[in-house]
Amino acid sequence: MNELNYTILRGGDKIGGNIITVWTDDANILVEFGKELDNNSSTLTELEKDIVNTKFDACFITHYHGDHAANISELTCPVYMGKKCKAVMETMAAHRQVKLPKDIRTFDDGEVILINGVRVTPYLCDHSALDSYMFKFERYPYETILYTGDWRTNGRKSFGALLKKLPTDIDVLITENTNANRAFARKTEEDLEREAVKVFNSTDKPIFILQSTTNFDRVVSFYKAANTAKRKFYIDGYQSKLCKSAGEKIPSADTHTNVEAVVDLTSKSYPAVKHIKKQRTYTSVAKESNYVMLIRQSHIEHLKKMVENGANFDGSILVYSMWSGYKETESMKAFLAEIKKLGINEVTLHASGHADAVSIDKLIKHTNPKQIEYVHCENNEEK
Repeated sequence: MNELNYTILRGGDKIGGNIITVWTDDANILVEFGKELDNNSSTLTELEKDIVNTKFDACFITHYHGDHAANISELTCPVYMGKKCKAVMETMAAHRQVKLPKDIRTFDDGEVILINGVRVTPYLCDHSALDSYMFKFERYPYETILYTGDWRTNGRKSFGALLKKLPTDIDVLITENTNANRAFARKTEEDLEREAVKVFNSTDKPIFILQSTTNFDRVVSFYKAANTAKRKFYIDGYQSKLCKSAGEKIPSADTHTNVEAVVDLTSKSYPAVKHIKKQRTYTSVAKESNYVMLIRQSHIEHLKKMVENGANFDGSILVYSMWSGYKETESMKAFLAEIKKLGINEVTLHASGHADAVSIDKLIKHTNPKQIEYVHCENNEEK
């Protein structure tokens, strides 16, 4: 009997770096192939080398975050991902932020892909990465496995609508459990947007946002808050290209009012963004104050030059909107220290990209699995 099996190779006892295989006598499918969050080396681990040297019929990634997709360029098998995920990763690759595999294949929400007798169905879900999916693996009439990847219910997609599409009475549920041992407020993107308006209105000085470049829900939240607070919304050229690749609903300098790209005409990367319709230089923005600007750690030198050109950031605010764990890295410590020297005050506004215990319980009750596996978590004692 050609049964459906699975193996969790990595991710059961740590956050990030999930690697799972789903297999039968006829099919061998890799699910996720990224890097561990605490691994900054470009060298593959022994486990990752073994995977590269194993024959797989396909690889499925749930989304483009590095802990799920950073190593996919090493694979020779077809790599399946959502269409917008592919578009975003292609933009990232054009700016040398990621490497892509040679054989990329895309799917739509609910489309069934057949891999040597295994039916794979993707379900669009909410996460802090655009175009994220859960996957159902089945070999009728045998086992059904549902793998969630990273997901949440506090974003802009309906959890109720997702539940209606998901299967019931499954054999195995493999779900993320990132927030299992954490006490946190279940803040939604709408909550964050309202809080951002209050922060933006608390000063007449510039507002800077430090967030993930590919957290497009968050870009939307801050864009809406900037509009409500009647502030200009500035992003750099790379961010604008990423937003445009993510789709027409995401604010970019080419598609939305009140969005302009701030560029450095002397940068080697400028030719890649010079075609953007609405753009300003950092020098021209220096003496303005009524704006919100998305920045990255690498922009600290731009901010310093803006001060040299007349900018006064005393009383300005940096909104930190990322995982708090990044503050423990030396690079982030150095960046925040430089921000403080410029007279910029730090405020944290963040909403989790991961499901809380209540949402996971609802998923379990709906899918009614015979067996539950937890991944993307620091402690697996609940299994």
